[in-house]
Amino acid sequence: MVEIIDRSKGLLFSSSHLDSSLRKTIEAMRQEVEKLDSNRLLNTASEDLKNYLVEKYSVTPITLLCDQWYVEHQEVEVDVRYDDRRWISDRSRPAMIAGERVTLYTILCKCLSQK
Repeated sequence: MVEIIDRSKGLLFSSSHLDSSLRKTIEAMRQEVEKLDSNRLLNTASEDLKNYLVEKYSVTPITLLCDQWYVEHQEVEVDVRYDDRRWISDRSRPAMIAGERVTLYTILCKCLSQK
């Protein structure tokens, strides 16, 4: 079962996509390198340029506080009418079976960010 995320809850990556954020970061770095003056590029040590770009455009991954997470279990009815592995004679109506929803909650120590 797929649940639609309410963007107003402020959940991680619910209001923007990770791949989109990473692509924007890569594009910004590429544009900065392309705009460099050729003399500056030739006169700057490659190691210094590399360190500058890494510092400016590196992305810090999230860190989960594993000792502070918890799980909630909830009994739910699951509609399986579109499950091809089941024989269901009338797929135009819901075919409900007992199921369980497991929700994992955790606290983030660090968020994805551009330095």
